[in-house]
Amino acid sequence: MAREVRCLVMKLGLDLGSSTLRIADEKQGVFLREACVIGDGLAGGPTFVVGATAEKMIGRTPEHLHAVCPMGRGVVSAPLATGEFLKELLPRAVGWRWKWRPEVVAAVPARITEPQKESLVKALRFAGASNVSLMAKPVAAALGAAPETGTKRSTMVVDVGAETTEVAALAPGIVVCEAIPFGGRQFDDAILCHLRNEHGLEVSRETAEELKKELGSAHPVREEKRVKVFGREMDSSLPHTVEVRGREIRECLLHPLNQIVALVKQTLDKTPPGLSADILEHGLVLTGNGALLKGLDEFLAERCGLKVRVAANPGDCAVLGLLCNRHNFQENQKEEN
Repeated sequence: MAREVRCLVMKLGLDLGSSTLRIADEKQGVFLREACVIGDGLAGGPTFVVGATAEKMIGRTPEHLHAVCPMGRGVVSAPLATGEFLKELLPRAVGWRWKWRPEVVAAVPARITEPQKESLVKALRFAGASNVSLMAKPVAAALGAAPETGTKRSTMVVDVGAETTEVAALAPGIVVCEAIPFGGRQFDDAILCHLRNEHGLEVSRETAEELKKELGSAHPVREEKRVKVFGREMDSSLPHTVEVRGREIRECLLHPLNQIVALVKQTLDKTPPGLSADILEHGLVLTGNGALLKGLDEFLAERCGLKVRVAANPGDCAVLGLLCNRHNFQENQKEEN
């Protein structure tokens, strides 16, 4: 009888990143992708607004209203805001099934501290989760990108998140893992800085992100595009338009890109020689939304001298890896221990 009740307990995979919350279950796969932002409710409305609605408030609200990202560099930066964000969003996203108080397995940075773990677990339990377990994000991302990670073949994953990039060698557990506070948002920052310094133009982060998607690349492309960018001229504070080329966007991204190259080389240098044969044969796998930057695989392949491939749906790899192959991975780990 106890086993039957146990089977009714729902299990969710949750990747609470600095920019996006992703939730998956074993039947539907990824069923929610939502901006990780919480804001004050408007007069007469709910106490808090979350997700895409709150994201639209950033930079567009009066001083007495605020919208914040409760996660920073993959960990809880605002505990109370994180708890309220999850409490508001999860029941609405999961629906009536949330009343069963599902079990949650969450992705966290490999080098997360105990207090940071406790903050996330408390936030999830505050939101209504019955049981919370944690998995290192590089492991989850590798499982979601390459199911064979659960075997004795070693894998190297480069997970480029919103604010953090982690590079890990797994065989199948983490043998070496290095991280830097560089990710997709640092690409946006580089574009913002370039527009200010070279064109005297102030634009929103949203505009910088759109420019990154349209013109941004890590490797030269055949057709160089030009795009008109609207913003505010710094000298006059008046609306202004400039034309931006793809080449200048690629050049301004070189600094954060070189930081990622240095991280990969540092991790390779610390990887035991016994794992090098597999990595040389199979190369690196890119995961995380930052892996969607055009030409990033070619750029890393040239700079590191290895095969590089971008995982299918790289942003979803971690949340899918939390559930799909979790049991096989644990069984293999126990066998090796």
